[in-house]
Amino acid sequence: MADFYTVPSLVLDELIANKRLDKDAKILCPYDPQRILADQLIAKGFTKVFASSDESTVVDPIWWVQQRDQNFDWVLSVSLGLRELKNYVMDYGMQTAQKGLIILDRLSFLEPVESRRNFLTTYKLSDIIVFSPRPQFRALGGTKDSVTSAWFIFEHGWMDGPNLSFSINWNRPNTLPPLP
Repeated sequence: MADFYTVPSLVLDELIANKRLDKDAKILCPYDPQRILADQLIAKGFTKVFASSDESTVVDPIWWVQQRDQNFDWVLSVSLGLRELKNYVMDYGMQTAQKGLIILDRLSFLEPVESRRNFLTTYKLSDIIVFSPRPQFRALGGTKDSVTSAWFIFEHGWMDGPNLSFSINWNRPNTLPPLP
């Protein structure tokens, strides 16, 4: 499965600006087949970034245990387009990361559907950063998909309700980069 969505280059700025990610964090991108997310993190000055491009690792519990032994602070993923892999990234990601899980997804991620019920009732959502205007993603075939998206941050040990912030007039690029 190739990346369905190309990640807009500036969406990471919101995590950095909101002090949710520091440059010393050790970050695992569990399924980043074209290294788009990992390369963007490295371009922003992060040096401890690991990315897997192999879809089979996401569903392999032994691989996740090996990653847990690497002491990653955060598991970071764009879960738009992951379909059946999303639950593995969420559940195993929270069990793997020392600090927690950060995913970029549609705002509708919060809808109480059966496939996310256990996850959303088990793990505390600490932050939601909603983008306005909507990020523009490029889907396979080159079409643009502008969806209401947010960073969802699940932090171990979080006891309060989620902090909600809006990234109003974020520095969204006006043009998308060409497809590779």
